[in-house]
Amino acid sequence: MKSLKMKVNSAKFVAEGAMKFLLALAIVGGSIVNGFSQIPNASFENWTDNGSIENPSGWFTENVSVPQAVQVPIRAITDAVEGALAVQLENTEAEDGSVIRAMMVSGSDEANHTTGFAYNLRPATLDGYILFQPVETGDSCYIIVEFSEYNPFTHSREIIGQGLYRSAEPMNSWKSFSIPVMYTSTHLPDTATIFCYAGSMLHPQKGSRLQLDHFMFNEVSTGVVIIDGDELGLKVSPNPSGDVIYISNEVVEKYGRMVYVYDTWGKTVIEQELEYSKGIDVSQLEDGEYFLLISDDSGEAIAKASFIVKH
Repeated sequence: MKSLKMKVNSAKFVAEGAMKFLLALAIVGGSIVNGFSQIPNASFENWTDNGSIENPSGWFTENVSVPQAVQVPIRAITDAVEGALAVQLENTEAEDGSVIRAMMVSGSDEANHTTGFAYNLRPATLDGYILFQPVETGDSCYIIVEFSEYNPFTHSREIIGQGLYRSAEPMNSWKSFSIPVMYTSTHLPDTATIFCYAGSMLHPQKGSRLQLDHFMFNEVSTGVVIIDGDELGLKVSPNPSGDVIYISNEVVEKYGRMVYVYDTWGKTVIEQELEYSKGIDVSQLEDGEYFLLISDDSGEAIAKASFIVKH
């Protein structure tokens, strides 16, 4: 049972494709490109003055859409792991009293608000440093990394690799993190995108604070294993479904506590306590593929799978 677990608070759940085989670990041929230099402003040393606010250069942030009267969600701090500066994301309150979930996305084009940056390798992990201070128990921070390529036949961008870190653990000092990337294709990406959130999607808490520094891709070994959800014994039925899905697993029935559902962009669309006999209501989700993770009381993932919503 323990061997099947992955830490939810340390890079736990990533997108899983339809391919039902494992890719062997491989070494990228030729020289290894320095991943640190590939991520824009990876240590957040450079900031752009936009008049009333400053943004970390190379990142799109919530600052651009927040009224001046409201506290700026994203700011530079001097408590850095290395160098002079790091970045801080803090959930703030809007003028109407609602909570603004502090977020930033890498590779912004300030004119068109486009995200992502050019990148064509398959790193094993995204590494960095984090300090998270949730205001209340239950709030969570997220870091999501995605690798995609443009498909000229469908004229759309397709995700071929993804990794996710989530933590609700209060931290009193900087900690290192390493997010494994799992790929659903053998293709090389042309774009990488990093998303960072200081609170949960459903109930972000005002004042929850996320600090980040020194992002870097580990490009030494690539071709990370593609995981099939059935390997953890989790069956989802009916699949596809446009109403309620049920899971069949004795371990989950006995130990399952929380359920998380993610879309293919790594966005959390369901985060709730698991009621095993009642199933999981997916009727409000749009048609498409989703990824399911179940954790126990300690916050460790005990089962996961993918499923399709079709109305």
